[in-house]
Amino acid sequence: MQLTTNYRLFKVRTRAVLSIAVPNYKGLISAIVLVYSSAVFKEDSFMRYLIKNTWICERGKSPEAMGGFKAVAGSYRDLNMPCRLYADISGTMDTVVMEIEVDSLDGYFTTQRKFYAEMDDPTKDLIGSINSNTDSGSRVIYEIIEF
Repeated sequence: MQLTTNYRLFKVRTRAVLSIAVPNYKGLISAIVLVYSSAVFKEDSFMRYLIKNTWICERGKSPEAMGGFKAVAGSYRDLNMPCRLYADISGTMDTVVMEIEVDSLDGYFTTQRKFYAEMDDPTKDLIGSINSNTDSGSRVIYEIIEF
């Protein structure tokens, strides 16, 4: 498979967001967003991030996929990470959005890598059912300015 990459750089306050689009295993485009600091912050500053994951489900499969997303959201809440789920009621009506608030992007991605490396069979089945009911997805990371 040929890998093509598109780079877009956005300046957001004192943060820069780099969006890289790459084909996923189904040959569809998914977005990987990397956030890096463009300024030095005081040690006592408290930063939070909102991670917004959006999935486009196959036609009529969003209710089935939502069961899996509810289980994933419950796992985040068990880790004391605020998490919300949304389903669109206009447009394509096949979109599911999950928002997660985190204190550390490094901590979030470390937890993600550990989760996928240590999945048991029931969890693999759950993730597999989510993946089989979705066509594509994207992720956007925001710095929370006021909370």
